[in-house]
Amino acid sequence: MVPTLVRDAFTASPLLNGCDPEQMSPVLRRFPTGTALADSDGGLPCVGLVAQGVVDVWSVAADGNGVLLSALHRGDCFGISNLLRGGELETRLRAATAVSVVYVRKDMLEAAFARDGRLAMRYAAVCNDKLQFLLRRIAMLTAQTTRGRLISWLLLHAEEEGRVVSQITKTDLAATLSVSRAALYRELHTLSEAGCLELRGEHMTVTDRAAMEAML
Repeated sequence: MVPTLVRDAFTASPLLNGCDPEQMSPVLRRFPTGTALADSDGGLPCVGLVAQGVVDVWSVAADGNGVLLSALHRGDCFGISNLLRGGELETRLRAATAVSVVYVRKDMLEAAFARDGRLAMRYAAVCNDKLQFLLRRIAMLTAQTTRGRLISWLLLHAEEEGRVVSQITKTDLAATLSVSRAALYRELHTLSEAGCLELRGEHMTVTDRAAMEAML
């Protein structure tokens, strides 16, 4: 019998919602904070589905420097970018909190694509969303100033009413923007003093989007 945690993760997934977990033979694994994760289980290539907790996705250069690309939450999958091509993931995964991950073998998922064209189209849509996200991240990281990178990130994550939706800490935000913590805090203070940003602990609200866009 498939645990409720696994079924809930399938339901929350843009890719696997609607699939019957019983037919996928999912395996539930739990990892402590800081664990390096892989798109395999017991040596078998798998897609990982986050059931609980947060998984950080890092891009690591040859010199060892890393940039935090994104964070995966319940319902998000990893190991799908190399699903049809094989090979190792180009990114590095780390458990930002204690996490529960559901592993689904890649060969079983490919077989499901062959049976269900709608599932294959959902996979294409999820990959398209990931591509668009990475293009936005590239545009943000190519900004020449710390302020430009920060504003781009804030506008990307702000809802219509201005609330910035993200569980990222200030330390990880600095890593995401590839800037120092001191530089990040200076720019946050500057935007707050200019009346563009409201800061309440880890919570941020964009209060003047037009002014921020003008700064860009």
